Amino acid sequence: MIEDGKEILQLQYEQIVFFESDFGNDGGTTSWPHIQVNTLRKLQDIPEDQERV
Repeated sequence: MIEDGKEILQLQYEQIVFFESDFGNDGGTTSWPHIQVNTLRKLQDIPEDQERV
């Protein structure tokens, strides 16, 4: 990616996690998918006004 004339390297990934909960007295479980999508950059490539450390 080129940003302000500088090449910026970033890593983008996704992951799916299933949360399971027990409901009722019959021992059954319920699964909920939770999808996470993220982008990682080196700290020096993030503008100061967007840094959250």
